[in-house]
Amino acid sequence: MNREELHELVTLLKNALASGRIKIPSASPVRTSLEAVRLGADGKVDPNTVDGWVRAAALAAAGAQEDRERKKTPLREVQREYFDILDLYLCSAILRDENTWCDSCGDRGPHGFAGQCRARLSD
Repeated sequence: MNREELHELVTLLKNALASGRIKIPSASPVRTSLEAVRLGADGKVDPNTVDGWVRAAALAAAGAQEDRERKKTPLREVQREYFDILDLYLCSAILRDENTWCDSCGDRGPHGFAGQCRARLSD
C-alpha cells in the first residue's frame, strides 16, 4: 500500500469515526493506535506511525463504504449488465439452439452447448 492510499484510508476511517458510521470503544487498541497516527511534513499520514490495527480498521471502513455504494445500484441494472456480459461471451445464438452439437464429443443439448462454450473460450 503506497503512502497516498494509506493517507486516504486513514482519513476515511477518521471521518467515519467522527460521523458515527463506525463506533470504536475508547479502550480499544484500535482507538489507541489511531490516536498515535501522525502527519508528515507534507501533510500526509506518516506510514511509520500506522500499525496493523489502524490498517485493518481502515480497510474495514473502506469495505463498508464500498458496500454502501454498491447497494445504491438498482438490482435490475446489475442483472442487465450481468446478462449483457453473458451474451457477449457466450453468444445468444448458441443459447437459443437446443440442438447444438459438440464437435469434439458429438453430444447434443446442454452437453453440446457446454462443449461449444469450452471450444469458444479456449480459442
